[in-house]
Amino acid sequence: MPNSLGPILLTENDSTQALVADANKWRGNLPSDEPQVYKRDDQVILFVTNVKSMKPKEDENAFFVYANVNGKAYRLTPISLTSVPNSPETYGLGVKLHDERGYNGQLPAEGCASLQIAWRGNISNMVRLALGKADSCKNERTVSATAMLDQQRVTGLGQADANLLAAGVGDRIRFMEQATFGPDRATEKRLREFGIATWIKKQFDQSYPTFAYPGLPLKSGDSAIGCPVEDPNRAACLRDYYSQYQQQNHFFKEALYDDAQLHHRTVWALSQLWVTSGNTNLQGRWMEEYVKVLDRHAFGNYRDLMYEMTLNPAMGNFLDMIRSTRTSPNENYPREILQLFTVGVYELNQDGTQVRDANNNPIPTYDQARINNFTRIYTGWTFCNVVSAECPNHQSGIPNYIDSMRLVPSNHDTANSKALFNYPGAPYATIPACTNCTNDANRTTYAYNSLNQALDNIFNHPNVGPFVGKFLIQHLVTSDPSPTYVGRVAAAFNNNGAGVRGDMQAVIRAILLDPEARGDIKTDPNYGKLREPVQFVTNILRRFNPLSADRLQQSDGVINGVTSGMGQNVLNPPSVFNYYSPDYVVSVVPGTDVPGPEFGLLNTGTSFSRINFVNTIVFNRIVVNVGANIPLGTSIDLTGLQAIAQSDPSGEALIETLNEKMLHGVMSENVKNALRTAIQAVPASDPLLRAKQALYVIAASSQFQIQR
Repeated sequence: MPNSLGPILLTENDSTQALVADANKWRGNLPSDEPQVYKRDDQVILFVTNVKSMKPKEDENAFFVYANVNGKAYRLTPISLTSVPNSPETYGLGVKLHDERGYNGQLPAEGCASLQIAWRGNISNMVRLALGKADSCKNERTVSATAMLDQQRVTGLGQADANLLAAGVGDRIRFMEQATFGPDRATEKRLREFGIATWIKKQFDQSYPTFAYPGLPLKSGDSAIGCPVEDPNRAACLRDYYSQYQQQNHFFKEALYDDAQLHHRTVWALSQLWVTSGNTNLQGRWMEEYVKVLDRHAFGNYRDLMYEMTLNPAMGNFLDMIRSTRTSPNENYPREILQLFTVGVYELNQDGTQVRDANNNPIPTYDQARINNFTRIYTGWTFCNVVSAECPNHQSGIPNYIDSMRLVPSNHDTANSKALFNYPGAPYATIPACTNCTNDANRTTYAYNSLNQALDNIFNHPNVGPFVGKFLIQHLVTSDPSPTYVGRVAAAFNNNGAGVRGDMQAVIRAILLDPEARGDIKTDPNYGKLREPVQFVTNILRRFNPLSADRLQQSDGVINGVTSGMGQNVLNPPSVFNYYSPDYVVSVVPGTDVPGPEFGLLNTGTSFSRINFVNTIVFNRIVVNVGANIPLGTSIDLTGLQAIAQSDPSGEALIETLNEKMLHGVMSENVKNALRTAIQAVPASDPLLRAKQALYVIAASSQFQIQR
């Protein structure tokens, strides 16, 4: 896949003043160099070049427009994109000098705005725009377009990066961070051999899982019965049956060693969309059946996932559907399947932006009346605890969390007509009351037909593609994708090319092969995502051949205690809203507003936990501790780094190896200098300690904390 170039904003001759035109007066050609003064909310045209590989349907929403005035950051609103006649590969980008989100308010009445645009994760040169007064920018200095053109003459990036682009090493490592639980040698070898697209195809056919599910039998819902107090092994019984210990260990062993990495990574993302929790579903086996639903449909069709998850007992217990009857309907699951799992709270355009009414307010997707109607449809299902062919795993006195929920016909609402979504072309916008529900057979037929019709009505809602697509982009690639990226993924959800809606393979392919995801170097500082705790830990481990503490066998996978300290307890999210809100916005630096959902987990305590883990795994290991239920422990192999440190006393070879291995070859000079200091502080006669010091510095650095 070719690298996307860094866009270039044109400036006036020998100046850093933006070449700009009034959008209301522009006639299509490049304007003269006469200085212009604008005010906030004006509509202007900026002129951009070096975007040679633009797709035919790529529009203004492929660009982010950043402004900085007096240390405050703003994101301006792109409004149009037009090719400039007689100026090959030059475009007029219409921009409204208005911050749609307004986290830092609006541009001041007067000042010098420093402007940059970003496209496909790459940032432009910085240009100036005077606000309010012509002399607002007289003392400001930025990088001119002429300098950028010289810098990007060969590749759209610096000449120093040309060799990296040819090798494609950076993009292979970036891809492994997006599609797996961390780069490793075996996957990198396959990517060199097959290429990214073929590797994805092979992953779709890969058997899964590598390790057998724990598969422990169901126990009584009362732990005092399932693990009697007088049992001398009660502590182990409670650990294995009434916690997620076995499931969590299975999860991490799959993350570290499973060849079907893309499958497991997709399941992990979906588990944070279709959320249940071991905080409510106490037995590990209860959650195991929920995970299996995600496993079965991760590469299948989203509509099938919706149906099976709706009838999954762990979900039914977590969101109360097992207790919802026609006389006591519960709206918990009906509300969350809409709000969190499929359509979201507000109507969306296909690029994921909100549809607005005449007063510029977002339009709610549903109201309470519609929730009530969906609620009536989801009444009557409960545990499959009867002796019948549909309940093969029924055991007397033990709730059946293995088989799908069964219908109690008399508990289903058959009397009311239900008005559902009525978007253009909506199937089953109304489900009429039953007219022949005089026996259980007819009630059962009506109930299951109504359930499927309701799911079809939701599944075909135009919001589902952009809603699900953006969520998965955020979990695999970048927290703040461009609307154009979201639109391309939504289009794949809507139609896989063969007229099929909801094909997850098409969606995943679209996410990972998109030009906004691919490329050796991404220069936009807002691109990417904070590594959530699981990804942070596994990305370090997989890079250095993780094994048991004694290096004699595979790790036991007892790693959840580490990620829990960072705010991510696997299979135990604190609520249906996951570990963090997908809409979380954090101001990391005063005056900025960078959307970053994962930052919802980052605070002083969890930041220290991240650094403590790096210290532990680099300088020691996760040690065996039978009392703490760690039978084998975990360690990493630093002999490769040790050999490099020994071969080059200057430390430069070690720095460049870590640069490529950890940071796609774009290590900042600040991090390089910190590494040099750390390496040179250790005698050259101790190359292992040099390797450890260097790895500690880079793994703990802010640059590695962000998946870019």
